Amino acid sequence: MPFPRFLAVGDLMLDVLVSGRGHEARARVAPGGSAAIAAAWAARAGAEAIVVGRAGDDLAGRALREAIERAGVRPQISVDGETPTGTFVLVEGEIYAAQGANAHFSPEYLPNRLRADA
Repeated sequence: MPFPRFLAVGDLMLDVLVSGRGHEARARVAPGGSAAIAAAWAARAGAEAIVVGRAGDDLAGRALREAIERAGVRPQISVDGETPTGTFVLVEGEIYAAQGANAHFSPEYLPNRLRADA
């Protein structure tokens, strides 16, 4: 029986999670965004996972693509050469979110044919 095919379309973000204050603060950077996270969990569960979204032509976008691929997800990411990758920041319970290239995603960036089981 073939693996189910999972397709996620949506936000791709770089997550920055900070705890503590001053020079004692700790920061963690991780791939994020609803589409990337859903696709990564689907791949972990054994699905053939694909994520469709938009990211900037920047360090965050390249790191996000690499992390998505390492998670076993096939990225179909359109690159925005003018807008940075979206960023989600959590600092001591305060949320800051910059949509970045996600705000410029539109149907024209979808693949010609979408095929998936979920």
